[in-house]
Amino acid sequence: MKILIATIDENIFLLKYYKKIFEKNHTKIKGVIIFPIKNKKISFFDFVRIQIKILGLYDFIKVGILILKNYIIKFMPSNEIITIKNLAKKYNIETYNFSSINSDEVLKLINKEKIDLVVCSINEIIKKEIFDNSRAIFINRHFGLLPKYKGVWPLYWALKNKEKKCGITFHTMTSEIDGGDIIKQKEVEIKKGDTYLSLTKKCFDMSYSMLNEIINDYESGNMSLIKQDNLKSTYFTHP
Repeated sequence: MKILIATIDENIFLLKYYKKIFEKNHTKIKGVIIFPIKNKKISFFDFVRIQIKILGLYDFIKVGILILKNYIIKFMPSNEIITIKNLAKKYNIETYNFSSINSDEVLKLINKEKIDLVVCSINEIIKKEIFDNSRAIFINRHFGLLPKYKGVWPLYWALKNKEKKCGITFHTMTSEIDGGDIIKQKEVEIKKGDTYLSLTKKCFDMSYSMLNEIINDYESGNMSLIKQDNLKSTYFTHP
């Protein structure tokens, strides 16, 4: 079995997430593609504005301090692993920097390595041509209970709409945003006082075990898929 990771370069939640994934599956992972965290279609001003709206000013400052701390550590002698690239290096996993998930280089890598699963944490829509010209199954982790809350920032919208629960959905990817079949799904209770940041942590804490189960199920031939009911679908965009 061969796995390819395609991820944005986020080192607060995703670093811990991939650390647990790499620990159990590093011999199966044939590469990690790292993309910039900011979508090129969004200006820096809009990116910051959205982050403040999503997180709230207090949590935005809190996250900013963590990012600044990690940036400073990069230039200091330290054994602490603070980037996904360094984590991959620890497990002798090759890393790549490509401009887009839709680039020819990504497709060539998938086909050259005969990848079975492409595990994604990205902010791009994958074009139909990539799916059509690859044998791999692309998997996305979405913090919403699909088919509800498709689109971006599902945890923000769940809080704004005063939902009592949110959740994690792993699903196969298609050229439709958050389309494809559901592989695994778990509910997460939204408690009084929860914020976007606290819910994100809860969801990530549950996600790595779900992905490990999916990998095991695929390897044993027991991965099951559930079609989404599009009549129950809801979609949200940037706030």
